[in-house]
Amino acid sequence: MSKLLSANFLRLRHSRLFWAGMLLMFLFGLLPVLSLYNMHVRYGYDTVLDSTLFSYTILIGLVTAIFTSLFVGTDYSDGTIRNKLIVGHTRIAIYLANLVTTGVAALLFCLSCLVSTLALGLPLLGAPVAGLQTLCLLLFGSLLLAVAFAAIFTMVGMVCSNKAAVAVICLVALMLLMIGSSWVVAMLAEPEFYENYTLTDGEMEVIENVRNPRYPTGVWRDVLEFLNDFLPTGQSMQYGQMQVAHPWLLALWSFLIALGATLAGALVFRRKDIQ
Repeated sequence: MSKLLSANFLRLRHSRLFWAGMLLMFLFGLLPVLSLYNMHVRYGYDTVLDSTLFSYTILIGLVTAIFTSLFVGTDYSDGTIRNKLIVGHTRIAIYLANLVTTGVAALLFCLSCLVSTLALGLPLLGAPVAGLQTLCLLLFGSLLLAVAFAAIFTMVGMVCSNKAAVAVICLVALMLLMIGSSWVVAMLAEPEFYENYTLTDGEMEVIENVRNPRYPTGVWRDVLEFLNDFLPTGQSMQYGQMQVAHPWLLALWSFLIALGATLAGALVFRRKDIQ
């Protein structure tokens, strides 16, 4: 497997797509810092670096989907996987080597964004105010989320031999997950009550608080909270907005997603007919 990894990392080092992703993530890390600094200068708002530290989670799913689908898909389009099998490499070793490579790439994408955020944010916004333990925990969870994304897209890339189809499947799946997570967040953000106003002598007065029929309660709310914590795109929103209520739980779900995707993908790939 060491030879497979060496060959993959050599490809990674010479991949224009990988370096384009690194550059994109680096530039993306500057945007929220500049936005917060502009708000501070123009309007006097109090700003902290914390809210921008994990902004990479918003974009990492998209960048990883594009990179993984094309990087893994090239193995099929160039006939590389068949050649690896011919020279004696096992299917499990090939699968794991690709997973490790895409996982490392996803982590480097995240770190590229984090470096630019810190490089510009520290002098402009100052040091983070959150505790070191909290920041380390969120960093660990967010990087584990990136690995989960890589595991999901590697699974798709390894079980489907059409590079174009893999790219489409990954992007469509990511888009559907983002739409679903946005809907879940919107449902959870519904207020339990809303105020009913009346106009008295030209002034608005509250006459009663009316229960919001759209406010989720009971089991339905538990399901929505589970989906918000479980879906990778839901986790991305929580990390990106620095609003993570259960960091250990999110890290656990990311680990289980990565593990489940790896086991499922490896099982299918072992039985796949490779022409």
